Amino acid sequence: MESARVSHQGVRAHSAEGAAGRITQAGLAARSPEGTAAKGMPIKGHEDLWVEIQANTFKNWVNETLKPMDIKVVDLVEDLRDGTVLCALVEALQGRRLKGWSPNPSNQHHKLDNVTTALQAIEDDGVKLVNIDRQEAIENCRRAMKLAHREFNVPMVLEPEYLASPWLDELSGMTYLSYFMKPNSPGFRATLDWVNSRLEKGITNFTTDWNDGRVANELVRSMGGPAPPPSRLRRDPARWEDNNQQALDAAVKIGVQPVLSARDMSQNDAEHLGVMAWASQFRNVPPRPPVHDMLRVALDSTSGRVGEPTYIKVESTSNEISISDVKVFIVNPLEQESRMQMDSRGAGEFVPEHAGMHEIVLTVDDIRVDGRYFFRVLPRLVTVPPPGMAPCAVGSIVEVLVSATGAPRREDIDVTAHSPSGRAVALAPRHPPPSAPGTTASSATFQPDEAGTWTIAITYKGDHIQI
Repeated sequence: MESARVSHQGVRAHSAEGAAGRITQAGLAARSPEGTAAKGMPIKGHEDLWVEIQANTFKNWVNETLKPMDIKVVDLVEDLRDGTVLCALVEALQGRRLKGWSPNPSNQHHKLDNVTTALQAIEDDGVKLVNIDRQEAIENCRRAMKLAHREFNVPMVLEPEYLASPWLDELSGMTYLSYFMKPNSPGFRATLDWVNSRLEKGITNFTTDWNDGRVANELVRSMGGPAPPPSRLRRDPARWEDNNQQALDAAVKIGVQPVLSARDMSQNDAEHLGVMAWASQFRNVPPRPPVHDMLRVALDSTSGRVGEPTYIKVESTSNEISISDVKVFIVNPLEQESRMQMDSRGAGEFVPEHAGMHEIVLTVDDIRVDGRYFFRVLPRLVTVPPPGMAPCAVGSIVEVLVSATGAPRREDIDVTAHSPSGRAVALAPRHPPPSAPGTTASSATFQPDEAGTWTIAITYKGDHIQI
């Protein structure tokens, strides 16, 4: 990379004495194929993204350095404010303990002491932090660039004099810093390791592994976002863009903004910096439980009966989900789906028409929620076959046949005749007739002794079920 280094003439060309508007050797080197690690990504118009990438890269490096101490930085400004993380970082870099700092500062004075201790240790190591003149700034840049070259193999595509210059253009600075994020660089590896910690199966890049949208959706889901599960994603390459769009939309709901389009993510030549920048945002998102863990389904019974209402209530256990965003669908054994209307409290009722297993399906923002809820629907318990009882004479023997579906015990079924005057007459059971599969047949007789209309009352375990 020696041919891409920037000379003092390039620095002077940017100074007050230099020619206005001239493209310097530094600018040309920074824009050359040898001078950029991100030539596939346009920088103009993406300055904020580059700043974010640099900040995330530095944060990733800090977290990698502090990993043995089990310290994690989420916000550089806030987490370094009390000086504890800064002192721990300096100790890790210098390989020695600092004296006189408080790991649990209780007031502003303690915090200031911590920061002062860390900065003094840095100065003692040969890095001047205050009243830095131009030569000292150049030396600081030289030390840092040599360290990056030795430890991370980052080429010195700029001379320290140019990096320390107040006329350094953004593109040249970004070009040098981009080497910290090229494939297999420290920033790249740290971000990739974190992403893999959220996935069931690890990936190796920020390009082709993301094309079909499955990794993006899994990452969103791992942070509690409402992204669809793998079973609902399409494997057809023509649908990869749709898969990635679902991930981007779900990520927005947990605070992660897109930095590239779903189309770009789905291309084989996707730019790794854009995907890496999008993925790195998730490190700042507090993990939340999966959506299905924030919803609870309550039924008045795990089984119901055909023709009888089953009462269902959906409750949200988190302020992040409003019941108004939840929809409930019932899928019957014939795989027919119908929506159940709920009130403002999440309660509703469903009257089944078919016996068998029914599934309750929940959606939030029209995305199906993981977790499966079922209830069984039994047939109507007791039916008396038509046409019922025919007219008969007083004193004659009348037989009543009861066919109970669901195969209940005969002793739980009670049949009573009521005379026109309201008198109850118990029926005498007879030898039961043959029963069809799944039914219990009962037969009983009585002799009406009053003229008029008699009624037959049937109860099951004491509950009246039919007249």
